[in-house]
Amino acid sequence: MGAVVKLKRKVNNAYNDLRSSVDQKVSLVEEKIKSRLESDVN
Repeated sequence: MGAVVKLKRKVNNAYNDLRSSVDQKVSLVEEKIKSRLESDVN
């Protein structure tokens, strides 16, 4: 049973790392879009 718990923790950690990475990329894309929109207006 201990192996299952360790595996579940590894999967959760990998999922959280992936989610964090995706959130960071989305934020970068949003910043880039805002920057481009502002530069087109000015």
